[in-house]
Amino acid sequence: MVNLQPKLLSDARMAELARDLKCAGLKPDANTYANYAIIASLLAAALLGWLLMGMVSDAIFLPLLFLLLFVVAFVISLRVPKMAARNRALKIEADLPIQLRALSTELAIGVSFESALESAASFGDSTRPIFRGILSDLKNGVSPPDAMNRARTQADSRMLDKALSHLTFLYSYGYEGSGLSKLVDEISSEHRSRIKEFASRSSVLGVILIALTSVIPALATTYILVGSSFMDISLTPGSVYILYIFLLPLLTLSLLLAIRFLSPPVSKRGADFLSKDELTKFTVFLGRHGIQMQASRFLLYLVFGSLLISMLLFFATSSPFSFLSLLIPFLVYGVFLYLDDLRISSMEDYMPDALFYAASLHSFGMEKAISEISNANYGELSKEFKRADRQVNAGFSVRVALLSIIGRNKSPIIERGISLLIKIQEVGASLEKALKSTAEDIHDMFLLLRERETILSMQKYNLMLACVLVPAIFGAVLSLVSSLDLSYIETLLATASSRGLLPVVEFAINIYLVEFSLLASLFLADYSGSWKRFAVYLVFVLPTVFGVFYAARLLL
Repeated sequence: MVNLQPKLLSDARMAELARDLKCAGLKPDANTYANYAIIASLLAAALLGWLLMGMVSDAIFLPLLFLLLFVVAFVISLRVPKMAARNRALKIEADLPIQLRALSTELAIGVSFESALESAASFGDSTRPIFRGILSDLKNGVSPPDAMNRARTQADSRMLDKALSHLTFLYSYGYEGSGLSKLVDEISSEHRSRIKEFASRSSVLGVILIALTSVIPALATTYILVGSSFMDISLTPGSVYILYIFLLPLLTLSLLLAIRFLSPPVSKRGADFLSKDELTKFTVFLGRHGIQMQASRFLLYLVFGSLLISMLLFFATSSPFSFLSLLIPFLVYGVFLYLDDLRISSMEDYMPDALFYAASLHSFGMEKAISEISNANYGELSKEFKRADRQVNAGFSVRVALLSIIGRNKSPIIERGISLLIKIQEVGASLEKALKSTAEDIHDMFLLLRERETILSMQKYNLMLACVLVPAIFGAVLSLVSSLDLSYIETLLATASSRGLLPVVEFAINIYLVEFSLLASLFLADYSGSWKRFAVYLVFVLPTVFGVFYAARLLL
């Protein structure tokens, strides 16, 4: 690509940009990114200038407006890599306690450094590439200090630097006296303080979300339909469409991205949407409810059935709402996902207790521990261990039986606990000490992840509340305005009436509500640990939004 910015940025700024890009995990080099930033800024300035053109009466200000918008967009685009690098560093520091505690627990029971590093590299979306890179370098003959120094350049994190220094000591001198557990406690404490800090801001962010998505647009709607009847201001349908269809969704998206950027990292739960593992579990779910059919075939039949129902309803009523029947497959699948998430959540709740109970059975061996957990009152977790116990009694190894539990239940807490049980069995460590350390490890991991989920749940509830308040306020405003009679005042003031914009505003609001439903569903799915499930959330959000909207119009 031709270099478009030979003199815009100094060599020092280009070097800083290159470092920010690397720490953010972005692929382009500094020159390529700067060129893309210039092109994107020109396009953004042209688009915003076109949208705001109607507000600028003097043509001489248009070039100045375009230049100002370009400068602002270019400065923001250059700040993006630094913000992304900082956000990645925060995510790394959030995942570090889990991985370092895993390392500490495994090293304490006698697992080799490379094997413990492999376990740590299997957790944490943000830190997994760093630990895998260290492991790869060590296997290729790179010295531990060089491998750790190379890993330091992957992120701008003070806590990561301290952790890598401890790992260098561990590799060279052994686990004893390394102070790794104290470092884990320090990082965990700092991460918890950040979680509390975000919790104090979450209520304010929720108020801002409600204000930006409903209160301010409602006031703008009232002004357009009522206030302009008393003022000499003319609005065209094109201006109304730009406001509701482009500017409001853009502001909503910007705020949701800012809230997500400030949120703690989300731990992925469950298999990928419509993946092989998830469809297998759905097949089992159908079998439990008397439907002996493969999940893919059942969903295919359901899609054809919902399409047929939609067509019949449309021909009978001519209503576009007939096509809501197309959402039936997602509704059924959403119920399955909800129940499966509840099942996994209950297993996570029991995991630390089950391991503490197993530690009291240290003199009987791992097979006996599995059998006793299967007979304990740990709900779905006991059922999973019952299946593992039957596999062991049928001749399968303990490793295979325990790995099957991980395969059936996609959860970081369950995977961590079962993986440690497998390691204990392989190294032949003392069950009493090893299981107690494992239970403490899982308990601390459980508390840390639950604290994150609590904060994320607050944002989910704020967004769910917005899905009710936004359509309710819009419906109430339109109902109120449509019932007013302003003809006498408009004749008295001899101003052009804006009441003719009511159908245009109502249509634009309907489009905005569709866009808002899409955005809300996407972010709700992301807060739940898998943005791929946004279609399932959309099935619940879209009918709720329009149901509340039309109910408010009819009842108020």
